[in-house]
Amino acid sequence: MRNTLLDLRKKVRSDAGDYKRNNPDFYSEIAAAAAQAFNNPDLLEAEKALDRLRWDALENFGAGHYTDFTALAFYRIKLAILAKYQVRTVENGNAALENILRSMMEEKATN
Repeated sequence: MRNTLLDLRKKVRSDAGDYKRNNPDFYSEIAAAAAQAFNNPDLLEAEKALDRLRWDALENFGAGHYTDFTALAFYRIKLAILAKYQVRTVENGNAALENILRSMMEEKATN
């Protein structure tokens, strides 16, 4: 997924290719979902789409792993995905926006 997203970012960032990993694998479902997310004007929905893709990949890779370390590692990654959305509330978003606007106004007042 990383290389696919970097290929898409090359359109807006010329240095995106510098971070590409040497992995020649290509998965059409990743390319299609990444392109759809990249073109989505709603950044939150785009990120959710990428997280769904990550979740599905964990489900696929975790098939057959029920009680081993791999299953535990995949479970931990899934918890991290879920935890990311726990702190994203309307109240926290409004507070962050207020802080950004306040700092912009203070910066403008000092200039």
